[in-house]
Amino acid sequence: MAGMDLYAHASKAHFTTERVVIEDTYFPFLGKFAVNNIEAGITTGSDPIEAIAKSKLYKDGDFALLNIEEINSNSEDLELFFTYQTPLELPQIEVMVNGHPLELDTEAIEEDIFVIIPQLLKVVQSNIDGQINKHLVQRVSAMINEKIEAGIRRSHRMKPPGAPRGDVPDFKWGISIGDGSYEQDLLGLNFGAYVTDPEAPQNTGYKGLLYAREEVDFRRGKLEKHDAAVAINQGLLNKVLKLSFNRGYFQDIKAGKESVTLTKSPQINCKRGSKNDKTAKVSLEVEYNVKGWYETFVNNPVRISFDVNAEFDKTPQDKFRVLVGSLDEDSIFIADRYIRTMPHIVKPVIIKIIKVMSRKLEGTAVVKEIPIPEKFIGLKLIPRDLAVDRRGYFKAFVDYSL
Repeated sequence: MAGMDLYAHASKAHFTTERVVIEDTYFPFLGKFAVNNIEAGITTGSDPIEAIAKSKLYKDGDFALLNIEEINSNSEDLELFFTYQTPLELPQIEVMVNGHPLELDTEAIEEDIFVIIPQLLKVVQSNIDGQINKHLVQRVSAMINEKIEAGIRRSHRMKPPGAPRGDVPDFKWGISIGDGSYEQDLLGLNFGAYVTDPEAPQNTGYKGLLYAREEVDFRRGKLEKHDAAVAINQGLLNKVLKLSFNRGYFQDIKAGKESVTLTKSPQINCKRGSKNDKTAKVSLEVEYNVKGWYETFVNNPVRISFDVNAEFDKTPQDKFRVLVGSLDEDSIFIADRYIRTMPHIVKPVIIKIIKVMSRKLEGTAVVKEIPIPEKFIGLKLIPRDLAVDRRGYFKAFVDYSL
């Protein structure tokens, strides 16, 4: 269980209500006491409201939930104002003494109330924290956890990459929170994510997918410039590509009159990008049937493996995409068993086809949407930037918005 403090800060606070009515239900004959157009808040010269909620993360099944244990504030140090519309609505009380009626002096009562308002405010201020901890702590914890679970357990839809135009069934994805930690002012939450194809059999195998095994490093990058960072394991994106491949997408790639056939699902590899944090690699394996007189020098179909640089951009809808970039020519590999003779002539011909094909693929979205939650604890998450972590993750930097 990880302990942490939640801070709240407000420089302005203003409360209004049109009418407050007080009535003694045991003695209704006493009538009603009413105050109209009440306004209260912090004065212009007051210190801002500051509150600290001592909290702990705890594991509840497949989720990490938040438990607020205590809330402390500077309520006693604030300078408050309280105004209302006069006159007050007071009960009409008449007392008979020796046959002479005596009426309640409402003006005198109003003057007395006005004089004691500052003392009443001090009494209220001294009891705010106690009342909050007595009546609101559990409610606030429940409200936050309800927001967490509602935003996370909801499934989302995703357009399958490589799908043909038209109406095709969407994939579904979602997340769950595992354990959490809070160290050196950094809150870490471990998410479990899933992506499924409603059209696929439940027992479809996904062996061989490239997953990140090390923990992501959040302390490197642009976290200090943003509210939070979300790390997406490359394995989740590779699962998305595998689902599309299993549907038959990405099968044939055309390059002019030539075409190649993918033999494996594309694999994203964050560890093999360039030295900056803006690229990764997409590994491809294809088969190509050599034609013409070159055909006699090979064992068709020839299997070729190579990498293309993976880049990313952000759409007008604030979605990050993974795009095909330039070909990594040094990565092209053709096993000798596919070449019968004259490799110095045949291999350059095949490599030329791969180069033409890769140029036609540049700018194609390998993943149309990197799955990032739209909301967390009721707050909208606005994606700002994306970076590649060489341990095998995409790190999305986000800001909160109400």
